Amino acid sequence: MDLDKIRKGLIDLEDKIIELICRRYDYKKNLFIYECNSKELKKRYEKNEIKGINLESYNFKKSYLDNKLKDIEETNPIELKYNYLDNRPYYNNKKYLEELEKDEELNSEDEYCFFRRHNKIRKYSKKININLSIKKAYINFINELCEEGEDKDVDYPFIYDVINLQTISRRIHYGVYVMEAKYINDKSEYDRLLLENNESLILSKLKNKKIEEEMLERIEEKLLKRGLKKKKIEQIVNFFINIISKTIEVELAYINLKKELIE
Repeated sequence: MDLDKIRKGLIDLEDKIIELICRRYDYKKNLFIYECNSKELKKRYEKNEIKGINLESYNFKKSYLDNKLKDIEETNPIELKYNYLDNRPYYNNKKYLEELEKDEELNSEDEYCFFRRHNKIRKYSKKININLSIKKAYINFINELCEEGEDKDVDYPFIYDVINLQTISRRIHYGVYVMEAKYINDKSEYDRLLLENNESLILSKLKNKKIEEEMLERIEEKLLKRGLKKKKIEQIVNFFINIISKTIEVELAYINLKKELIE
């Protein structure tokens, strides 16, 4: 695996996230989207101002975002199955893992199959899913970034929330690829640290201050070109610092799961 090519993929996802955040910033907080058992949501539904709610499956005790994400993932399982190395579900992770196992068995004899070519990575990455903490961090970020209040039509802010959450999840779980490349490039050293259970040294080895600073400077420059105010740029850059931290969390989880290979 080429780490430079992987970093290019990260930059592509970074650009998408910046674009989606800026689009979401055009709307108000609309916090009732994220509230469980929301009175505002019920009121809007009764006035026929909220579309696309399936009463048979809708759970008003959960948030609008939770319900819609669940519906999207249940109706689009193909995307989750075939982009699985960097794409994780926000709901029903057990079903997702079961489907991966079925597809692996069906294609086990095909040497050109995606699952065969990525079998080792799949084995140690499939159970890594930090989407719950990603969703929590994202909602807190929107609460900080956007203007107070509620829009009359929440379809667009909601759509940007969903696409943003999926893209941010992909960007963070891309850490699986990053860690695999790092491991291949310095296998003996990582094996030694794993055998010593030296997690603090592994963690320091995963961090690359120069690359991280370059990334944050690049993001700040892109935001400046969009004409955002200094305070908003700082908030978005701080959110990307959180993304870096969570990517390293994924990398660490992945390398620790490979320990059984050398024991």
